[in-house]
Amino acid sequence: MDATHLDGAPLAVQRGGVWCCLLCKRQFASSDKLDKHIAKSALHAENLAAARKAGRLSDAAARRPPPAAPAAKRASLSSLAAASAVETAFSSKAQYRDRAEERRKLFGSSVLEGSKPMSARDINGNLDWHCGHCKKLNFARTIVCISCCREVDEKTEYIDCTDFQVRRHEGIMKLASRMVERERQGE
Repeated sequence: MDATHLDGAPLAVQRGGVWCCLLCKRQFASSDKLDKHIAKSALHAENLAAARKAGRLSDAAARRPPPAAPAAKRASLSSLAAASAVETAFSSKAQYRDRAEERRKLFGSSVLEGSKPMSARDINGNLDWHCGHCKKLNFARTIVCISCCREVDEKTEYIDCTDFQVRRHEGIMKLASRMVERERQGE
């Protein structure tokens, strides 16, 4: 299966008793199913064309069929794969299989570790801020100024929220008490 190489590595390999198409990041129970995938799969054809276009795969290598292994060797590989599949099916009765974890082990993770998106509050240190361009007050939950639509940058001034929060709370309470008084006068 290693006649076609992608970036110097075989296009299809056997890992952990499973055949893997590294181009499509798919796994197959037997070499026959892998051969069928390579010959007939639209996904494989699209990925092959994209790899050729990107220069990761030569046209000659893409046209070359995989070498035919001796029938005895292919049969033994298929029977070994089938035997290991049956063994795992019997040994793991109704256990959860983390297929994503298995795929990450076989093909490698495409997501960088520790690259979780940060919330606006994390970016701003949970502090309200004044825009460095228009001086408009913005809350910690935003990273784009509500007035000039510019993002937080080196000109941003962060506000010590402790005193500001107290004054905001007092203002809200005054407003609420005025509204209650107006309702009483209206009754």
